[in-house]
Amino acid sequence: MFWDSVLTSLGTLANWQTYAAAALFLVLSIGPVVAIGLLMSNSGKAGGAVGCLSMLLIPFVQTFALVVFVLTLSPIMLRFSQEAAWLFPWQLVAAEPWFVAKLVGKLLLAAVVLAFIPILGKLQSLHTLLLGSLALGLVIGLFEHVNPTKSVSMWPGFWFVVGLVVVGSALAWVGMVLTALIAAPIEARFEGLGHLIALPVTAALGFIPLFVYAAWLGLHMRGAQGV
Repeated sequence: MFWDSVLTSLGTLANWQTYAAAALFLVLSIGPVVAIGLLMSNSGKAGGAVGCLSMLLIPFVQTFALVVFVLTLSPIMLRFSQEAAWLFPWQLVAAEPWFVAKLVGKLLLAAVVLAFIPILGKLQSLHTLLLGSLALGLVIGLFEHVNPTKSVSMWPGFWFVVGLVVVGSALAWVGMVLTALIAAPIEARFEGLGHLIALPVTAALGFIPLFVYAAWLGLHMRGAQGV
């Protein structure tokens, strides 16, 4: 089942909209970071206050960017369509802003809890996998709301999860190498900014195990529909 899901997830990687959505994720993640970094460099004595604000704002913005990515790409990730839902996240934000804010808050709390887990808490790609999986729970909730007689389990089994963690850990190592390559030249010019920009790039590597999990989840959703 794990390797079947890996093969299925290749369809997500082969779709050009996946890379467009990933670019949107990076813009939403890095844009505010760059703006705050420039503001700090031009704020003089107020730079400390801006820095404190960024400590609160940046994790929220990056988690929101992940939610937008997952909701946008969910039809492709779950193999229900070859077209991304580009308007859906923004329609949801416009219709239910407080609901979206609470969802992002819950995902931030989950990220904080994960950060305290030894070794695993330091792997950024596993953060993406966990938070992306939780964001997919919203899609499952909508599916069950539309199909009230259907129920979809989100737990794929112990060995499947082990496979995801192994893949995520390997990608995390790749992410650390990329972080060093990306952050160094930026850090040399803008102190403190290089690492912040590198984080979303390395987090994007967590999309790959997330696609594998979504392929498994989509298979079970189609089974629940009798497709």
